[in-house]
Amino acid sequence: MQQAGKDNDRTGGERPIAEIATTIEDVEALAPSWKALEDTAGAETPFQGWRWAHAWATQRMAGPGARPRPWVVSVRSGRDAPISLIWPMQIDRHAGLTRLGWLGLPALQYGGLLHAPASSQQLESWMDTAWQALMSAPVDFADFRLLPTDSPLAGFLARRCSGGVNNCAMRVDLASHADWRAFELSLSASARRSRKKRLNRLRKSGDVQFRMIEAPHLVAGLVQQGLAWKRRWLRDRGISGSLLEQPDFAAFLTHLPAHAAAAGESRWLAAGLFFDGRPIAMDFGSLKGGVFHAYLSAYDADFAHHSPGKILLWLTLQWARENDLAAYDLLANPAPYKRDWADVSRPLAHYVRARRMSGRLYGLWSAHLRVPMGKCLDALPDCVATAMLSPLRRLRDGGKG
Repeated sequence: MQQAGKDNDRTGGERPIAEIATTIEDVEALAPSWKALEDTAGAETPFQGWRWAHAWATQRMAGPGARPRPWVVSVRSGRDAPISLIWPMQIDRHAGLTRLGWLGLPALQYGGLLHAPASSQQLESWMDTAWQALMSAPVDFADFRLLPTDSPLAGFLARRCSGGVNNCAMRVDLASHADWRAFELSLSASARRSRKKRLNRLRKSGDVQFRMIEAPHLVAGLVQQGLAWKRRWLRDRGISGSLLEQPDFAAFLTHLPAHAAAAGESRWLAAGLFFDGRPIAMDFGSLKGGVFHAYLSAYDADFAHHSPGKILLWLTLQWARENDLAAYDLLANPAPYKRDWADVSRPLAHYVRARRMSGRLYGLWSAHLRVPMGKCLDALPDCVATAMLSPLRRLRDGGKG
């Protein structure tokens, strides 16, 4: 564990102290403090929780080869004070460069940090101390993407970084409806008919069951099945180089569920749609703060004509509302199917801080060139665009497949 910053300010008073966890062992040593912050202040999303961090560190960072390595900054108000802020980051390769990014990229869906309750002035002081430690990382650039614009960190970074490509997360607001029936009635009559028609048509063909599963070994089995469906979908479209294809990513996902989650921890569980006893669709995600974060959804292509994914989403929304959840979060990267279901959009900012000349070039690409080049790719015939995806992913990942 490296220490950064000074113990005293110029007036002789104690000032915040930053420490940097640079090994998996350093990260694991933060477990008590991490869990305490998660329990008292709470991580807004599961992607800053201890379970996510621990699973990523032990399943994706361990082992030989070019892997991400931790650069997790923690801040204390004084030498003997408890940890008051954790800023979880990692060093990896991206677009052929060395990058400082959120712990969990590219799997993570929301950026952010954990901190104890504090005044805005005190939080600013903690973040400033952490920032100095972050900027000591030996990287080409720092990458802060997928950051909710309503986060205090967004304003802090906006004053220190250049902008990248913004994103947004989409969610279904359930709390504004008194019950499930009220939510149904908020939809158009055609939407209600269409969604019920799919379910009724499937029920006429066989026994249909919806199950919300939390037992870790059952969740793991359903996740493995969902990944197999996803890989088949990618193969059918000639897409390679995806994170979903990597064995240690499957190990990471199946490491997330736990037999007993602590009070402040995220609960990782899976919704399953079963037809005559066999799974035909799954929705794996985290329950955190009254919100279900839908992380991985997949379905059996053999049942595509029944739209099992849409049926499962409909039944999961019903389960969520009947269990008093506030929202169903479809997470980042807008897609047509998300817009069909969501009624709330949450803007996500992207900030880049160059550390070397190569980092400045990446910032130029991210801020000004990426979007128009993406539009050019979209305009190409599907066969040409698909053929270009794999080499572009290798470029993005620094030459790795």
